[in-house]
Amino acid sequence: MPINSPDIFNSVGDATISGGGGGDISIKEEGVELTSAVTSIDFVGKGVTASNSGSDVTVTAPASVFALQGAFFDNSIRDVYIPFTSEVESTSLQRYNRVIIPIDCSLKKVVIYIASDQTAGVVNLQLRDGISGASLESVSAGGLNSGVQTWTFSSNSLSSGDIVALFLTGGGAVALGNVVYTAYFEVD
Repeated sequence: MPINSPDIFNSVGDATISGGGGGDISIKEEGVELTSAVTSIDFVGKGVTASNSGSDVTVTAPASVFALQGAFFDNSIRDVYIPFTSEVESTSLQRYNRVIIPIDCSLKKVVIYIASDQTAGVVNLQLRDGISGASLESVSAGGLNSGVQTWTFSSNSLSSGDIVALFLTGGGAVALGNVVYTAYFEVD
């Protein structure tokens, strides 16, 4: 049975446990035997769990997550790309509002802190293709109150090397003021 550990920073790869019939059990990682005649196996790591049903064992490793952060001052201009590496929002794709995805993943949520209430209109936050500007997924919110807001994404799949951007659109003429955000990506 293969065991996959999707750890971004230290990929373990595939481990294979084989054997049966009451004989010795061999432990292999990517086809290379690590040891044989094992008497016990200890799964360690934060969130790693092992359970059994009869003689079948299931090992579950938690999903890996990485985050990107940014900040900008919204002065009521709408339809803007929000920056990753500067504090300037822009109406067009620029080098500072695009990011290259490092590993196969999906955007799960954006947590945003808004300094001022935006009570008029509907505000959309879009995940966009960083080359063409095409929308990959859009999440809408009614009037936004000041404080922390969470926008949940659910239907995107990104590949290593994809270039993406976040786009804020709609709403009234009320500035959001100082905005700080964190985008959370889950590794596939």
